[in-house]
Amino acid sequence: MTTAQDWIDALGLEPLPGESGWWGPVSTSEASVAVGSRTLPAYSAIHYLLEPARPVNVWHWLEPDDTHVLVDGGPVEYVILTPGRPASRVVLGRDVAAGQTPVLTAPAGSWKALRLLDPNGFALMTTVVTPEWTEDRVRIGLPPEGAERWIGTEPWLTRELVERLNRP
Repeated sequence: MTTAQDWIDALGLEPLPGESGWWGPVSTSEASVAVGSRTLPAYSAIHYLLEPARPVNVWHWLEPDDTHVLVDGGPVEYVILTPGRPASRVVLGRDVAAGQTPVLTAPAGSWKALRLLDPNGFALMTTVVTPEWTEDRVRIGLPPEGAERWIGTEPWLTRELVERLNRP
């Protein structure tokens, strides 16, 4: 594949409401794990794509771990806010010598947002959530009090960046 549209068509990706970007299911584990008082599949995996018309995946909080693997394109900047740890900025990409990584995990219980760094490019990722993603274990949009808590805790974590990552 050579373009975002090629991937969108080949994988049957659809716009992701709320967060932005494009997505499509890959698989769900046949193994299960206990999560509180219920049993869930051990993982769920999706394809996820950013492109110039949908370059930002807005702030969202996930209860489970969320691992991202770059399949094509990139790079993508991730900002991850995990309580009890410094804010982090990681670039998902192929240039390992420049500090990029082709795989990253946003820890359970963290806020994350991502954006396409090449305004004319695209990035196709596969993401695996462990245990399975469920609607009741995600929040979309960093609330104002959360934003205020994090703004300025790192020199690069500006109000402008935090607000930009809250808009699709």
